[in-house]
Amino acid sequence: MSVKSSGGKKANPWVQLILASLLTATLSAAGGEVARAESQALNYVIDSSDDQSYAAVIERAEAMAGNSIAQAFAGNPSITEVAVKVTGDRNGSLSPLLFVKVSRADWQNRPNVQAWAQYLGDASILLGYRGGTSSSTIATSRPTDAPAVPSGTVNPNSEPNFYN
Repeated sequence: MSVKSSGGKKANPWVQLILASLLTATLSAAGGEVARAESQALNYVIDSSDDQSYAAVIERAEAMAGNSIAQAFAGNPSITEVAVKVTGDRNGSLSPLLFVKVSRADWQNRPNVQAWAQYLGDASILLGYRGGTSSSTIATSRPTDAPAVPSGTVNPNSEPNFYN
């Protein structure tokens, strides 16, 4: 592409180069650095021994998730979102316990794992903390030794068996 002056003559290539450089410098200064969103996914497996209650296992999972989220955000300022999945292992039986996905802004406003966590309703059964119950009572009831789980509606876009 060539630039013509108003008199119909071609502009000097050096002038074109200088103008292009000035335009590039101006756009770079005005825009600053390009912000890049970065996510971090963390997966943990915690051992839940036979003598521990299910409530204690959930409390450990929440503490692990909360500490991991705080450390991820503190350790890397470019991270904008952290996802943590904690799985329980009891005598070789594995079950996801909780999943937390939170943005930096949300965590700064409310650094509480329970506010952002999704819990697997069947985890206590799958890990052998209580006997089987009918499927209709699993999602609405919780064992007496389990911590209160944040209430919410089922999100059909989330992983199966997790609830908000």
